[in-house]
Amino acid sequence: MYTGHIGIALALGAERDAPPLWLLALAAQGPDWGDAVHELLRRPYGNLGWSSHSFPLVGFGALGAALLAYALTRRHRAALLAALAYLSHWPADYFTGLKPTWPGGPLVGLQWYTVPGRDLVLESVVVIGGWWLWRRSLPAPATRSRGLAFALLAALLLLQLAADVVMAHGTLLS
Repeated sequence: MYTGHIGIALALGAERDAPPLWLLALAAQGPDWGDAVHELLRRPYGNLGWSSHSFPLVGFGALGAALLAYALTRRHRAALLAALAYLSHWPADYFTGLKPTWPGGPLVGLQWYTVPGRDLVLESVVVIGGWWLWRRSLPAPATRSRGLAFALLAALLLLQLAADVVMAHGTLLS
């Protein structure tokens, strides 16, 4: 899942006492950021089956997101929402990919990436739903800048379309 994680963060950001949206977005994408850091540092996970997407590390990441949200806001509900954003990553990825469960455990998932059109529909629905909930939660003065909110939605949907075109054809230019 690519932009769908942001859709989930937007939905959680609509909740009362939510932590900052940037924190929810980072938390919702947390395991992917973990993989990116591992790649940049050229530190393979090894043969033990550890992965930033495995249950133990997703649990630790959720705890870290909760502690950061609590440190920033001093609100228990904000900490819970940040943890939920991080934990949402694994079930969302279950639909689109093939993910590890625990060290030495099986890989599971529905692998919807193999049918990019189906992935596009799924992620678009998640993004539109999350965006709609988030936009409804904005105070009246903020809703006056509707153009920016719609630009965010358009950008997320275009990014997802580009990702699915690349998955289907290997490049945006072919």
